[in-house]
Amino acid sequence: MLRLTIGQLADQLKVEYAVASSLVKLIIASGKGREVGKVDMQGKKGKPSSIYELPEVFTLNLKNGESMAIQDASNPLNAAA
Repeated sequence: MLRLTIGQLADQLKVEYAVASSLVKLIIASGKGREVGKVDMQGKKGKPSSIYELPEVFTLNLKNGESMAIQDASNPLNAAA
């Protein structure tokens, strides 16, 4: 599982923040991810960013709406990620 903020995910995937945010919402709604904490904001102003625990690989079947999180790094599907 990966632990990261939406901003970090957006940077990693090279997409806009809104796209990464929507992806995180989809993964959480499918039950495959969750919020695990907040970024420590000592001495800073503003709202702290949430930290999410997300699967390294997430597949979604658009035909039937099924989703699957793949956790095993030895799984051959992870090589394509």
